[in-house]
Amino acid sequence: MMKRSYYVTCVFLFSLLASCNAKIARPIVLTTTMQGVPSATSIVTPSSRPTPAVTTTSTPQAVVYTPSSSPIVLPVATLLPDEAELAISKLLKTNGNCIGKCIAGIQPDDMIVQDAIDVMGHWGMVRIVENSQGKTFVNLVPNSLGGQAVLSLSVGTWTRRLETIDRVSLQLKGVSELFIGEEIWQKNQEAWYGFNLKSILEAYGLPSFVGYFFETTVDIGAPLEGRTIRYGMDMQFEKTNMVVLINALAYYDGENLMLCPSKDPHALGIEINPESSLTERKEFYPVTWQALTGTTLNSFYQSFIGEPDLNTCLTTTLENIRVLQPSFR
Repeated sequence: MMKRSYYVTCVFLFSLLASCNAKIARPIVLTTTMQGVPSATSIVTPSSRPTPAVTTTSTPQAVVYTPSSSPIVLPVATLLPDEAELAISKLLKTNGNCIGKCIAGIQPDDMIVQDAIDVMGHWGMVRIVENSQGKTFVNLVPNSLGGQAVLSLSVGTWTRRLETIDRVSLQLKGVSELFIGEEIWQKNQEAWYGFNLKSILEAYGLPSFVGYFFETTVDIGAPLEGRTIRYGMDMQFEKTNMVVLINALAYYDGENLMLCPSKDPHALGIEINPESSLTERKEFYPVTWQALTGTTLNSFYQSFIGEPDLNTCLTTTLENIRVLQPSFR
C-alpha cells in the first residue's frame, strides 16, 4: 500500500522534469550571442539564469544558443506585464487551439524544438534546463496567474537533443497547495475554458481508458465527512499516447461520495508520451469507469461533452470503492 500510494502521489504531481526522483533542474552551460551583435557574449553558469548580453540597442533581440550544429533561438522577454497577462490568458482560454496530439499549440509529431520554442514564446519567458538524469527540457517560466494557480509547460528533448520533441507536458496546480480551490475553478470557468473537462474532451476525443485511484487524507479511524478522500482520474488516449490526469478532493456526506471533476478542488496535468507507459499507468488506477458506473466510456464522454456544467458529478459509496479497490482504507 505504501509503495503504491507513493507512486501514485508522484504521478499526481505530474513532474515536468519527468522523474519523481529528479533533483532540481539546472540551466545548461552554453554560450549565448545576441543576434546582430556578434561581439556581445556571455557564459551561462548553473547558478545564473540565461540572460542576453547588455547592448545599447533599443530593439530587443533574440538570444541564439549554439549547443550543437543546430543553433537554438530563445526569445527575449519583451512583453509588458499587462501584455504578458493577456498572452497567458489566451493560452488558458484556448489551449493553443489544439486538436489531437497537441498541448498549448505544440504538436510534437509536426514540429522540432525550435518550433515549440517559438510557440512558447507567445505565452511567456522560456528557459532551457537539464535534470539530474541528463535529460534536457525547454520550460516556460511558471506563471502564478495572479496568485490563483501555477501554470507550467515543458518540452522534453533527448533523442536528438534540442531538435526532436520527445515529451510535452502541462500542469495547472495550486499556488501553495497541490489543489486549486473550488471557488477559483468556478470563478474562472470562462477564462480557463481551454482546460475544463468539456474542452479537453472536445480537443482529444473519446478516451480509450478512464481509471481511478482513491485514498483518504486523514488518519485511519477519523471521521470521513467532508473533503477527506482524494482521487486521481486518469484519462488515456491510446492513439495519440496522451494522458490527462485530474487529481482532486471528493466530497463525502457520510453516506455518498460525490466526484465532480470540473469543480472539486483539483490539479490538472496533460502529457504527451508520458514516462510510464499507458499500460503501466493502468495498474495504478485500478477502478475503471465501467466498473464504477456500469456504463461505457461513451457514457463518460457524453456526460461531460455537453454544455459546461460544474455540477456534473458521479455519486458512489465507500462500500463500492472498497470492493473495486481493496487497498482503499
